[in-house]
Amino acid sequence: VAVEPSDGVEQLRRNTADVADRVRIIHGPGDHLPPDIDLDCVTAIGVLQFIPQPGVVVREAYRALRPGGGS
Repeated sequence: VAVEPSDGVEQLRRNTADVADRVRIIHGPGDHLPPDIDLDCVTAIGVLQFIPQPGVVVREAYRALRPGGGS
């Protein structure tokens, strides 16, 4: 899963086109993930320092982890 709130999502789609069958792209903010999302692991690289309220995004990412998942 790749989450991208900006219009840069189109570039992300182009960059991941060769693995599109394995990458779910969510165009939206990280604090509103789909309720049915179920992740093994969450990684944020070069992101949290740009988010006005990173705690909200971190809590949402934690919610999205399946039981036994890690971050």
